[in-house]
Amino acid sequence: MAQHRSCVKTGAPPAAVVTWQDMQAHSRIDGDDEKALVEQYIKEAENRVNGMTNSTIAEQEWTARYADFPLGEDGVTRDGTIFLPVGGCIDTEEAPPTITYVSSDSEVVPLTSFQFDPYKGIAEIKPAPGETWPETMTGGLNNVKIVFKTKHPDPEVEGLVRLLVAFWYELRVPVSPDDVVPMGSPGGFENMVMNLRIGG
Repeated sequence: MAQHRSCVKTGAPPAAVVTWQDMQAHSRIDGDDEKALVEQYIKEAENRVNGMTNSTIAEQEWTARYADFPLGEDGVTRDGTIFLPVGGCIDTEEAPPTITYVSSDSEVVPLTSFQFDPYKGIAEIKPAPGETWPETMTGGLNNVKIVFKTKHPDPEVEGLVRLLVAFWYELRVPVSPDDVVPMGSPGGFENMVMNLRIGG
């Protein structure tokens, strides 16, 4: 199995899925005096749920880099499976994953033929049927680049964000100087989130 060397968010930051207006209605908040506080709660809650579910509430683009394509079970043939590091991969005509690699001639080449299965816990990418992965530059540390998008398939994750924000708002949990909300969640919250976790 190929271990990614890095996986970072790329593209424009997604808009918040849960909004100030949502929380005004959900928690019956009058006026706009606490808007900034609640929006900080929303930001922190989405980050926390994203991390705990190993996915993203809003559609997010990622770039993962690998030293090389993986070998197969025999440890020799270049036909191993790539497991993408973030769950909830999107597979549509508008947002397919893209793969480029540095060839043995040190050229960046797009890979247009491969198998992509996003319908498991963690998406898998394999060589096209009857093919193996191409040779890459010897000694390269980031020979393979995969760009993909994620969005958690279960809309229930949005409800968990609202639940967490409402809990913090009810207690008026303070925000730290680093704009981080201290830990704390309603009873049973961790179990509910972990039931929606994608992958290990």
